[in-house]
Amino acid sequence: MVIHAIKWTDEMAVGVPALDEDHRKLVALMNKVIAACYAGVGKAMVNKAMDELDAYTKEHFSREEALIEAKNDPNLGAHKRQHQELIAELESLRANLHGTEIIPVLYRWLIVHIMETDKGYSHLFKDA
Repeated sequence: MVIHAIKWTDEMAVGVPALDEDHRKLVALMNKVIAACYAGVGKAMVNKAMDELDAYTKEHFSREEALIEAKNDPNLGAHKRQHQELIAELESLRANLHGTEIIPVLYRWLIVHIMETDKGYSHLFKDA
């Protein structure tokens, strides 16, 4: 699978403006990683782009968990565990994959999490 950039679409929106903005930024940061991978700028530049993606992902997960916790959702623990697994996977990717091999994994990780898991929580915020 060749991915040169991820385009944000309305189908990715979860209907919560703050989370949608976070997700748009995550897509932009992922595109930065993809561009670095294809540009052949070296592992240091790819790692720098991955550092930004990693840091913002952790910030986003914290915000998202706080919003879900405020709604007293009983599935929060499972959602937090999924976030922890995604962070661990991101760290593993950095250690074990090189160049463009990382792109399909990141794409699946981000898009599947937003479109399947996060969208499942949008009903909590309909009254927000």
